[in-house]
Amino acid sequence: MTVRDKLKKVQQDWPRLYYATAQVLLPLLTIISLALLFGQMLAYTEASGEREANDAALAATYRNFLSSKNLTDTMTLALEGVPVYCYDEYVNEIASNSDEGTVLDGEQLREHLGECGAKLANKYVPEVELNQYFSLSGIFVPGTAKFQKHTVKTAVRNPQLTFFWNNCPYTNKVMKRDWYNYAYYIYDEWILSFEALYGANIEAGMSVEDATEAAIDEASGTDECYIATAGGALFWFTLTTTVGYGTTVPSTQEGRNLCYTFGFLSILMFTVLISVAGNILGSIFDDMAIRARLPFFVHNKFGALFAWCSIFTAQILIVAVCVQGYNHDRLGGNIDFEDSSWFSYVTLTTVGFGDITIPHDTLRIGDIFYIVGLCLLGFAFLGNFLTKLSELVAHYLPEEEYTFEMRLEDLRGGKVKGVDKSTDDDSDDNAHEGLEECNNSVDVEGVVEN
Repeated sequence: MTVRDKLKKVQQDWPRLYYATAQVLLPLLTIISLALLFGQMLAYTEASGEREANDAALAATYRNFLSSKNLTDTMTLALEGVPVYCYDEYVNEIASNSDEGTVLDGEQLREHLGECGAKLANKYVPEVELNQYFSLSGIFVPGTAKFQKHTVKTAVRNPQLTFFWNNCPYTNKVMKRDWYNYAYYIYDEWILSFEALYGANIEAGMSVEDATEAAIDEASGTDECYIATAGGALFWFTLTTTVGYGTTVPSTQEGRNLCYTFGFLSILMFTVLISVAGNILGSIFDDMAIRARLPFFVHNKFGALFAWCSIFTAQILIVAVCVQGYNHDRLGGNIDFEDSSWFSYVTLTTVGFGDITIPHDTLRIGDIFYIVGLCLLGFAFLGNFLTKLSELVAHYLPEEEYTFEMRLEDLRGGKVKGVDKSTDDDSDDNAHEGLEECNNSVDVEGVVEN
């Protein structure tokens, strides 16, 4: 028995299993496989640009730190010198206005110090916006050849660091969410790279300022980071299903070309496969309902609509619960059921507002299978619900023998492509009459021969 014969036997003996596997499970796996394949390709095209952007963000953060340090040093000197300056000014003012010598008055001294400090502040201290820095576990200060600890208890997120297309091989897990672990890793690697470059520049005879600038421009903390296949697969899935959260987009022309070509083909394939899967799931549900002696949910249009609406609503709730578990496990936080339900609804209806999303940095390849699988089932259930809704609406619409195409033809005045319909009709009538005469003659000849 050949493989083809075995498949035919399975199709005959277990039709539900055969069609559920061939036209539901395999299409879903095909969509997931395409997401992994093209997501990997897209992440490959975008990863280098993201790494360069992260290095640039770290360099900007370090430059801001150095500027802040210089400002701090200046303000420290000012705070140390202002009281002495103001005191000397007060003493000199009294001495110049008094012939009897310097007599200190505590109240006048206090008032003078306040006025003097305010005057100096208005004249010399610029308006400074306080900056928050991320992961300042160790700052290398040029000119000191050592690390100065600048520890913060709470890591402050630098919004310029992104990990949509890259993962990094951190070993020190500082927080539950991987974004922070990746950020700590590339920051520490960047500092080590900067330290080595700065030392080499100093040995080459460069000045401290030139060595610092050159090291900042060349330092990198992302050399060991690698392609985020799961993140790319999630993006490709949102492209294929037209959900499009909008959290990230391709920034390179190569990535956009990939979306133009294979992305469009993926959208077409998704439309066909999800339609086939929805039809099979609908047939399986109808068979199960009839076997359970519940024909109301099959033959009654209101019953069928209610059944699929309930199934789709249940799928929204299932996805919402899964989102809560995922958020607790990967992000270390809790999300309200209202928010998780909202995310599930906008995802399964392919609206994709993007206000609540799954962070790319938290994904694993295994997550793609169940996340995408749950969403694809939701799309199939939604398709069946909309089908039953359209059948219900069509059932109560009046049937027209005079179709829309007929009305348009009448509006054109009976002329189609420049041909007069009346002339065409006359020709048809003449041909019809000739055919009838021919048939009559044949009938007569047949009677004579008989």
